[in-house]
Amino acid sequence: MIAKYSALLEPVVNALQSIALDVVKASQYVKRILQLLKSHRDNPERVTDEIIKDATVVAEKVGLEEDITSMPRIVGKQRHRSNHPAESPSEFWKRSLIIPYSDSVITSLETRFAEENTPSFALSKLHPAQMQTMSVENLTETCETIAQFYNLPNIKIEVELWQQFWHNKPNSTDQTVVDILKEAKTFFPDTEKALKILIALPCTTCTVERSFSSLRRLKTWLRSTMSENRLNGLAMMSVHRKLIHGNLQDFNNKVV
Repeated sequence: MIAKYSALLEPVVNALQSIALDVVKASQYVKRILQLLKSHRDNPERVTDEIIKDATVVAEKVGLEEDITSMPRIVGKQRHRSNHPAESPSEFWKRSLIIPYSDSVITSLETRFAEENTPSFALSKLHPAQMQTMSVENLTETCETIAQFYNLPNIKIEVELWQQFWHNKPNSTDQTVVDILKEAKTFFPDTEKALKILIALPCTTCTVERSFSSLRRLKTWLRSTMSENRLNGLAMMSVHRKLIHGNLQDFNNKVV
């Protein structure tokens, strides 16, 4: 079962490690996974039958089919596990493994990506894909959180016009945060600031871990006495090396 759900979560984990991923896409990925996991949780019998079927095939190859088709013994006093009431192996594994594991994964994802835990997900409500499912009152209430946390008092005034601006625009839900930022310039100054913050926010710890890896390559024992400005410059060159290689001549003219 762990292998099955690991294969399900692996594409999402890889996507969350992308450099170009923003908070809106991260939230959408997690919501899709949660919907699928909840559908499995609502129908545990089907999931249990599939897992037992796959396990039986593997068990037959190694001569352990009897262990799969039978239930563990029940004793009066258990120390390491509970006595789950069941009349069949399928029901036993459903109650002892499938349901607890599904609940654990769902609860973990909901807790880790809960919108009330971080104001950054409140910023994602400024995206047209999020605004279409919200009323003006709910959007205004969300912007009050943004205004207080990021010191953007005028965003509460701009948000209603911002929602109306995207109401009749075609394909607005498919645009990235970078695309909608262009529309916020001039007429929506506080909204523009909020979108810039949203773009700069890292969705996961991968961005930080990449900088740590770069720092480990740079700050060796031979460079342990370098100044802060030199270390910052080398770190920026390492992190954004593609930009430097793409404009190598201009970089050499400015530095050399």
